[in-house]
Amino acid sequence: MQVGFKVGKVVSDTDGSSPLVCRLARKLAGDLSGLQYFGSIRESNSNQLDVDLDERLCGALEKKGWRCDRNPPLNMSALAENWGRQKADAILTCNSKSEECAVIEIEKSNMKTIWFDFIKLWMFIEAGQAAVGLILCPTNYAHKLDVWNLYDEACRYKRYLHRFAGVPQDKLRLIGLLGFQQLRVVNGTARLWDIRELKRVKQEFRERIASS
Repeated sequence: MQVGFKVGKVVSDTDGSSPLVCRLARKLAGDLSGLQYFGSIRESNSNQLDVDLDERLCGALEKKGWRCDRNPPLNMSALAENWGRQKADAILTCNSKSEECAVIEIEKSNMKTIWFDFIKLWMFIEAGQAAVGLILCPTNYAHKLDVWNLYDEACRYKRYLHRFAGVPQDKLRLIGLLGFQQLRVVNGTARLWDIRELKRVKQEFRERIASS
């Protein structure tokens, strides 16, 4: 069963960020707004909803002139040690200047791994594969018990890393944060994605399975 979505309001946190982060975040926010993507329900794993946001985003950005390197592996030889087989979601370049590129992580559901998204972006930046990094998170990730604002969590993580982990500002200024509102599209009408909509989707899925 396919579920239609689109991106609603987009917000960003680039306070203290480098001019390049601010410029790329502003352009990406404009191109992200209104993006249409789809979700599909699994028959297993508590009918988990998987969305194709990553691929839809890259496809839409390429049509607007961005260059998108999907799931690039970390160049471990540039770091002189084996740091594991890390991959990013994408490396984006919005013009012909290869030095003006950003490594992207899209954290769609797991707030507990946001801290490692920061680490991964710094690894790609240090390896020389990107100049800056951007983390994209939904402002309304719905699950059966609550709705999480992963963007707010990412903003807090950025402050935690500076205050309690001693990450210097010259590293933090290389990372920008974007939050996007998720809307479910039903017969051309956009509805805010929340617990009620999630329950409706899963009920529709169960009814469809039962009647098949």
